[in-house]
Amino acid sequence: MTLFGIDRLLIDPDLRKPLEGKRAALLAHPASVTRDLTHSLDALVASGLNVSAVFGPQHGVRGDLQDNMMESPDFTDPTYGVPVFSLYGATKKPTPAMLRNVDVLLFDIQDIGVRYYTYISTMGLAMQAAAAARIPFVVLGLGLISLVEGGIIAAMAMRPAAAPAASTVVIESPAAGDTVLVDGKPAGTTPLKLAVSSGTRAIRLIPAVVSTSIVSTPSVAAASDQAEKDRQALAAITAAAAQQRSGGVRINSPIELKVLEGDRVLGTTADGPIVTTAGTHQLDFMNSALGFRVHQAVTIRAGVLTAMTVTPPMGRLSINAEPWAQVTIDDKPIGDTPLANVAVTLGEHEVLFRHPQLGERRETVVVRADAPARVITSFQR
Repeated sequence: MTLFGIDRLLIDPDLRKPLEGKRAALLAHPASVTRDLTHSLDALVASGLNVSAVFGPQHGVRGDLQDNMMESPDFTDPTYGVPVFSLYGATKKPTPAMLRNVDVLLFDIQDIGVRYYTYISTMGLAMQAAAAARIPFVVLGLGLISLVEGGIIAAMAMRPAAAPAASTVVIESPAAGDTVLVDGKPAGTTPLKLAVSSGTRAIRLIPAVVSTSIVSTPSVAAASDQAEKDRQALAAITAAAAQQRSGGVRINSPIELKVLEGDRVLGTTADGPIVTTAGTHQLDFMNSALGFRVHQAVTIRAGVLTAMTVTPPMGRLSINAEPWAQVTIDDKPIGDTPLANVAVTLGEHEVLFRHPQLGERRETVVVRADAPARVITSFQR
């Protein structure tokens, strides 16, 4: 019996297990069906999968727009109440805002492997967006896309960029034997010659008297959720407190922050709790990409994991359009242009401009703390 990828996903527990508890997005079209011709969206929702978003290529998700060059708008699915984003209109590639509530992207497109179909390019752009957002991309079934011409085009569209060469750094500490953590995983002890690449996010040094407990617990390297990170950090702090007055602090913030004491980098909020000696520390919390930095005195107590919150200020965004437009920011209606000094959170936002006669425009803007941001579009281009 021949099964499509969607059928195997529905019946095979081993294939479904990685999706448990995940918010899934589906990129599908009218031929995205199971063996009994149930549309993939209906089948996935019926199976209990949490479908948080849907993406439609040329001709839409269910074939309601069949004209070859007709662009389709975004809308909300009337049955399931989830957003349906068009990838055949002003936007051809999923934006960060569209993927904000997505943990995994499922691609279920049947193709016929001919050059003038746009599904291969849609797949390539969706893969790029998923990679940028660090979201798994799962291909359920591609019909005849394995034909020679289709395969060549797909390979060209999805050819990865050459990986940058790794650099070698030498890490030393005043006392040899301190543990080096690379992205939260033990890499060795000082002095250490280490190969790092552009994918390396953080390198931390843990004093030997503290690191004994950390390194001896293998699950630290694999811990992914905050509760597990806190448990491991607290265990290390408790074990070290008898030998050295050490404690820790867990920083909660809506944006990722680098933590510094003077010129020394203690870690980032993405690494989990910061472990250091007990006492009052003058710390700086910063995100240079978003123009944010704040100084704060933090008291560390021996054997205690303390929680603190760093709340960055709201940024300011001015918006305009020619001739005018209704504005939505990250799916939230804001009003009609011109709009000045709109308060928004720091970070990347998607601005949707909609004119009743002239259509839609989408713009992406990064809002920083150190200067107001502006975004302008024109329907007369």
